[in-house]
Amino acid sequence: MTSVLRHYSQIDNRIKYFTVLADISGYTLDAGSISEPIMDVSGFELAFSKTVAYESTVLLQDLGRSITVYDPNTAGSPHIALFRQVMLVKGSKIEGISSSISYICTWSDTNANPPIFDPALVARTG
Repeated sequence: MTSVLRHYSQIDNRIKYFTVLADISGYTLDAGSISEPIMDVSGFELAFSKTVAYESTVLLQDLGRSITVYDPNTAGSPHIALFRQVMLVKGSKIEGISSSISYICTWSDTNANPPIFDPALVARTG
């Protein structure tokens, strides 16, 4: 009966979209690369390319996956960035589904000098 307690890991409808407030970049997984929920900086930079550009005012759907990037050379709190997997929402003819899927940096450690990743200027909406 333990299956009764299981639930789908989904983003709440009230907060599952991001509105882009200023032009941002997205990272796409390179062919043949593998992503993990936790990656170090060098592994992330080898697996992903900064290839997607999103203009301000577009709508992105949060797909529920995240990658935490850490710096193994930092003692104490090595987490330096959090990336969320998103999909561009556009087009009424295709019901908002697009093939533009990428990761955006939603949090970055601003104490790093210089910051390795720039956080995306986005706001959650429903």
